[in-house]
Amino acid sequence: MSYSVYTAVIATNSYLGIGDPDMRFVYGLFGVIAGILLFLALVRVGIKFMESKQVERSSWRTFDKLASVKKLTPLEARVLTNIARRAKTKRPSQLLASIQQYDRLVDRAAERNWIVDDDLSHLEAVRQKLLTRVWDGQERRNVERAKCTFEIQTTTVTKDAINEELKTAYTESDEKFLTALSNLVSSERQESTRILDLSAGGLGLLAQDKEQFNADDYVGFAEGDDRLPFPLASLYGRILDVEQMQEQGQSIVHIAFLPYESELRKQVIQVVYEAAESGAEEPAKAKAASKKKAASKKKAASKKKAASKKKAKKKPRPPADADLTS
Repeated sequence: MSYSVYTAVIATNSYLGIGDPDMRFVYGLFGVIAGILLFLALVRVGIKFMESKQVERSSWRTFDKLASVKKLTPLEARVLTNIARRAKTKRPSQLLASIQQYDRLVDRAAERNWIVDDDLSHLEAVRQKLLTRVWDGQERRNVERAKCTFEIQTTTVTKDAINEELKTAYTESDEKFLTALSNLVSSERQESTRILDLSAGGLGLLAQDKEQFNADDYVGFAEGDDRLPFPLASLYGRILDVEQMQEQGQSIVHIAFLPYESELRKQVIQVVYEAAESGAEEPAKAKAASKKKAASKKKAASKKKAASKKKAKKKPRPPADADLTS
């Protein structure tokens, strides 16, 4: 049918005195359009590739920072980096934030013979350092922790959900990231958890273990049964590590706060120090009471001993009807 239409157009052109169309111009126009579309597709692919590379570089920068915090030597970090790159790990920072992720990677590397004998001692040293919490003495107000018990509501948002929502490179301080996180938190289901310890830099949670918490995922907070002395609605956190308590079916979740307002930070620090001071006073009072009780017991024992000695030295009197000459 298209051929007949084309023939009719040519016949009409010759009847009206219009010359035949220059097909080279038409083909050239189609070629230009196709070239533009192909160029735009290549640009889009290039942008996607650059964004993925930027995310990858950001992930490895986070890995390097965590390796420095965990006090890994350059050789230990290089051995672990080589294994992670061979495994094509997308989120290498998880290896240093979760001992479970680290063990799974090392087991897989051992099965595939990626580990030589000289690397075993370095990998074991890395594992011991991951099990040990390191504090270099800096930013004490952020890492000073106090035992607190508050019932709160938490909402978990996975890293993949954030990536799917934004679909571009981002940092945790970007406005678009915070907006997307807030929207996802408001749309997800809340669950009851309990704060175990608190600092200006983060907190520890006790929660039922449903495998809903994973390293590098994000958490939103809301008030639960207990009323906190500072607002939770504007706080968000990133999961650093999850300790599973298999016997009790619970997990201890270690969370780092995302950047938040300095005024709110002052309120959190005040709560931390008040809880730390009250926690330090209770053992001191208990110790003083124990010393006082021990001293009173010792004093009573010494009095009893002195009384028994005095009684032993005192001679018994003879009866009145006794024979004195015998």
